[in-house]
Amino acid sequence: MRYRIMLAAVALLALGAAACNGDTIVQGPGGVNGINVNANGSATGTPDVAVLQLGVEVEAPTVEAVRDAAATAQTAVIDSLKSNGVTDPDIQTQQFSINPQYDVAGSQPVAPGAISPPVAPGRQVIRGYRVSNLIVVKVKDLSKVSKTLDDATRAGGNSTIVRGISFTIDDPEELMAQAREEAVEKARAQAETLARLSNVSLGKLISISESGGPQPLPYLNAPRTGSATQADTPIQPGELQVVVNVNALWAIE
Repeated sequence: MRYRIMLAAVALLALGAAACNGDTIVQGPGGVNGINVNANGSATGTPDVAVLQLGVEVEAPTVEAVRDAAATAQTAVIDSLKSNGVTDPDIQTQQFSINPQYDVAGSQPVAPGAISPPVAPGRQVIRGYRVSNLIVVKVKDLSKVSKTLDDATRAGGNSTIVRGISFTIDDPEELMAQAREEAVEKARAQAETLARLSNVSLGKLISISESGGPQPLPYLNAPRTGSATQADTPIQPGELQVVVNVNALWAIE
């Protein structure tokens, strides 16, 4: 009797551990008892596309002046990108904004002999306007990412901003298939383990669903401004992992 109690305790512990991983014995559609499991598979590949987030930020006293200056700088950036082989479909505007910039009246000392401004100290006054114009760029030749980035920052001069770089795979279907196969194999193995520990037989598959895909690899997150130096910016694409998650429900016989 004591031996049976110990076996039951071990089985309960195993089922408890499986439940913590999202594997449960449930009641499926139509009141059919079933075993529900979650599993994931992964595959690793080399990225073949770099995604740049860059653009310009300019400040000037008037809206007209700041818009013109930003347009000139951004046109230079885009022309530079195209000279490095980036095509129009791979350049997309992500953000464009014009916002007033404020100072606090009285926060700056009044020059000797100057007439004090007719604004009460402590109130906000507009000192100028700022334009932010950001684009998302796909670079499909990774050997040219460094040159493309450096040339663009030189073209935009001190107005240039770089918000980040990430890497992806243009066609991840082959890696997705590998990850999917691994996930389904793991799901079935987990379901069979649960069935064995529960002293039941695993029946037919009732339902299965999947989610997941390539996991983007961020490379540069901190903003970068100003003209680039003569040294090339080092870029390392590394590897990209594709993850597929499956949720499957098997009947119990």
